Amino acid sequence: MVKTNEDRASTHKGKRGMFMTVSVLMLGMIILSLVFLLSEQIIASKVSAAQFGEIDRTTWTYTSIEDGVSRIVSFYINASTQNGSVTIEQPLPFPRRMADKLEAFSQFENSYAEQNVSMNLTNTEKGNFIIQPSGIAVLNAPGSFAITPQNSTESHESLQSYFIDLTFPEGRVREANWTIISNSSNDLVAVHVRAHDPNYAVVLDTYSNVDRHGTSVLSIIDNLNNITQVALIQFHSPAALQIQTGTAIGLKTIVGFNNLVTLETNDTISVQSTVNKTGRVRIA
Repeated sequence: MVKTNEDRASTHKGKRGMFMTVSVLMLGMIILSLVFLLSEQIIASKVSAAQFGEIDRTTWTYTSIEDGVSRIVSFYINASTQNGSVTIEQPLPFPRRMADKLEAFSQFENSYAEQNVSMNLTNTEKGNFIIQPSGIAVLNAPGSFAITPQNSTESHESLQSYFIDLTFPEGRVREANWTIISNSSNDLVAVHVRAHDPNYAVVLDTYSNVDRHGTSVLSIIDNLNNITQVALIQFHSPAALQIQTGTAIGLKTIVGFNNLVTLETNDTISVQSTVNKTGRVRIA
């Protein structure tokens, strides 16, 4: 059977129509695939944006609460760090009013924060902190203040110096007696102790290099009857400090280190959301 030109033209048109149909279908499939991929990308972008927004919101809430805690603490304690030194200035005995303010702040945040917020501020309320990264405890107790390094090279050997300034009521300080109880090494810590009244009418300045692993005591005597001890400053192993007083005084302590330090607490703040954040409270 011989195909005519009309038959050939009809066959050619049929093939061309089929190719056009297939091409249109393939183009449609490609367009649908691109639309699907684009929609998936938009959805993923929206999810990522929401997640980043939640991270920012949670981080902002945590930072805001930490700043609030630090502001309350700084109202009662002048605590700061600068490179390798920590400065803590406070009354002794420690002011219990700070605990009430922190408790009220904690209850407010628990009730009104948008996220679920919880705070453990037990140590902060007591005025107990930790110097990092050395892990050195700063402890307040009734009529007592202590700085206690851990018994490790990374902790006590990073501590290099103490400056202790005590302000007594007028007429209550007369003299200071230093007693070295034991020396066990030649590893020394530079110490400067100053005791005075508010007007600096009487100033007792004592400089020494105390044994990091020894024990020494500085006794400050009352001016009223010349025999009453109004404060006891003790250095003991390893490079630890304890101050005890029988009367209300002002206390400023500067501790020097051979590395960069921060002042934190063992307490934590937690902000619960889709991206939870929990961490220690940084004071300075």
